[in-house]
Amino acid sequence: MGGEVIPQVRSRGRPRSERARAAVLAGAEELLEARGLGAVSVDAIALRAGVSKATIYRWWGSKEEIALEAFYLTLGGPAAIAADSGSLAGDMQAAILARVRLLSDRPSVARTMAGLVAQAQEDPEFAATYGRRVVEPLREQARAAFGRAVERGEIRPGTNVEAAIDLLFGGIYHRVWQSQGRLDEQFARALVEIVMNGITVRPPSSAA
Repeated sequence: MGGEVIPQVRSRGRPRSERARAAVLAGAEELLEARGLGAVSVDAIALRAGVSKATIYRWWGSKEEIALEAFYLTLGGPAAIAADSGSLAGDMQAAILARVRLLSDRPSVARTMAGLVAQAQEDPEFAATYGRRVVEPLREQARAAFGRAVERGEIRPGTNVEAAIDLLFGGIYHRVWQSQGRLDEQFARALVEIVMNGITVRPPSSAA
């Protein structure tokens, strides 16, 4: 990966301070969004967060791990897909709207993601870390929502869940990076509706 590897120093005694941890992640997020991954270093994070490098060394194995954890939280972290709304359409509507609003309100987040994806194309080790730290945790949340939909009988048997997730979230990034069309709530709702129409079970129509 060619990044800055942090010496392995184990914490002794008291547990890590959540306040210091939050400051480190906030500092990494600010550097990442403002100047890209190349600007993220342990020295710069420590200075911005107001913590010692030794504090950082206890918690992360590399600057990339810090940056990617921070970016995962930017995208919503463990709450990127909200609690069960009672329907897959409701779950996905909330998640897609939240992502669209984030990228619309903060264009720097889309630029940051583009930079991280580009880095992953060039660096297989970074790609693996990006997948482990960002992509898979987010997809697992989406898979859980689809799993609930399967249990409720909402979606058709044999539905390709991975493809449906790609269509939902990939549609956002195609709009941002390729078509450069308007990224708004109308687009988000249309995207979810189109995908849901393709995979959900329709109730039988009643006879006249």
